[in-house]
Amino acid sequence: MLLLFAEEDEPPRAVVIARDLDGRPERAEGFAQAAADSKRTWPFEVVVGALAEPEVEAWLVAAWDPEDDSERQRLAALCGELHFDPCAKPERLTSKNEADRKDAKRVLAALTATGRDAGARWADAPVERLESRGASCGLTRFVREVRQHLVPVVKRG
Repeated sequence: MLLLFAEEDEPPRAVVIARDLDGRPERAEGFAQAAADSKRTWPFEVVVGALAEPEVEAWLVAAWDPEDDSERQRLAALCGELHFDPCAKPERLTSKNEADRKDAKRVLAALTATGRDAGARWADAPVERLESRGASCGLTRFVREVRQHLVPVVKRG
């Protein structure tokens, strides 16, 4: 993907690559190797990986917060079923089998069965919540890299 962007007449100043890791750390290693390829000088100022563990739905679960009593009850029921709070521990979710009670897609669907959808909640989530809940699922690293590397490029225009 980086090669395709690099071959453009006017390559972008920044590239963000999103990939679910699905419990396969070699995917993150492959991204890091490509971004730091010593044989090549990339024409981009920034290359950021949005590398979700196990998958991006875990990030959306981390952003989710109950907004009324019905949603608080739904979260409490899920916590009882899972034996952990999926919003506080999204890294414990899985991505292998949607029938698994810990499957991130299934948990997200249960949380968002009513009320605002996951995308709206993600857009409104305080960055501090994402950072505090996302340490082990790649979200905290992503937020840090966006702040440190991508925001300055965007600010410069």
